[in-house]
Amino acid sequence: MADSRTPYQHLEKLIALGTGEEFTEAVRDAKARYFRAAGEVFEDDPFFEPRMNCFLEYYLFDYPAGPGGKSTTALVIERGKATLTPDELVAFAGFDRSIHSVFELKKKAGDLLHVSNLYDGEAYEVFERRTLAGLDKSDIFEARLLPFGDRLHFSNAFVFHPKEVKKFVVAELKTFKEQGEPKPTAVVHRLAYLRLKFERFRRVDAAKIYSRETMGQIETEQKRDLTAVKGKD
Repeated sequence: MADSRTPYQHLEKLIALGTGEEFTEAVRDAKARYFRAAGEVFEDDPFFEPRMNCFLEYYLFDYPAGPGGKSTTALVIERGKATLTPDELVAFAGFDRSIHSVFELKKKAGDLLHVSNLYDGEAYEVFERRTLAGLDKSDIFEARLLPFGDRLHFSNAFVFHPKEVKKFVVAELKTFKEQGEPKPTAVVHRLAYLRLKFERFRRVDAAKIYSRETMGQIETEQKRDLTAVKGKD
């Protein structure tokens, strides 16, 4: 029998399991890491909920929660083999192969969105029935693609970047990839930090915020904060 639940219902269940009491310390550590990397937000920020979605998905799929860097999702699967349904096990395993990057929307065709991964140039078709406010052709955005069934779906986490800074974003992704990094997580988070600065300083031109100078400041801040954290251990 085909799975009657949507990927978002499965994702909700995964979040509930992965943030249970046994994961309290991991959630706390992952939250500190994520917001140190992507910039701190506050509950009264208009973008608070989207950034929390980004954090939760980082925690589920990218945070090294177990031995050998196992994700939180992998641990949920391991510990739930006797209690999770076959549909849940399949869905969670698919989610753990998610593709997280910065994408450009190339074309809309009904429920199919054609996107290009700006990190490695790969093209994808994404099945999306939801109405995503403001998503237009040529938009540049951080997103996560979730394998589910025989299709890819967007998750609930997005960070949109100004179209006019595409050249800078592509250059940063290219530089990071040339360092031999298989996944763009770290640079995607730094770009999200730039977007946060842009939100806070709306009167400043995007090109002045999305710059090597600002990126260098962020990298210096992160190194200093990380050194301070290690000093407390």
